[in-house]
Amino acid sequence: MKVQLNKIRELSHHLSEIKRKSDYRFSSEESSKDEKTAWIKAVKQWVGEPGIRM
Repeated sequence: MKVQLNKIRELSHHLSEIKRKSDYRFSSEESSKDEKTAWIKAVKQWVGEPGIRM
């Protein structure tokens, strides 16, 4: 359970960074690979895709 919570916190952080970088003041900052795929992982988690690895 702790591992899953840590992964969800990490995913939440990446999603927050996507939101922050969408602000024009921070839009010049480069997104990491994890940030670029975070929204896909979040959707898969939300719909309950079997075998998802975060």
